Amino acid sequence: MVGDKFATATPWIQEVALSDMASYTDAGEKISNPVFPFKIIFKPHSSVSSIIPDSSPSDGMEYVKQLRDMIPANSVIYDVYGLDKPPQMGGKEVAMGTLQLNGKLSPSVFGD
Repeated sequence: MVGDKFATATPWIQEVALSDMASYTDAGEKISNPVFPFKIIFKPHSSVSSIIPDSSPSDGMEYVKQLRDMIPANSVIYDVYGLDKPPQMGGKEVAMGTLQLNGKLSPSVFGD
């Protein structure tokens, strides 16, 4: 299998590399020595982790409504970390920032 062959070079054959994303500026200019995390990790922020329901109702839209009603506008919902290298190589989590709502939580046009 092709996967077996790829696995001879890396154990992460189904991962999407972040290096390409970091290789260019917003203006499309090539960066000669990009800096990027091995992995991005989203951890629920303490201000919302205790108010998110433990289980979701069978009706997905009902769950979206519950979240919308429970999470205050402009809440920080995730702390964002980057893993500097694979765990097998001693990778460490580095705080990168937060993910914050811009207003009230709302579903997309598709209802997700």
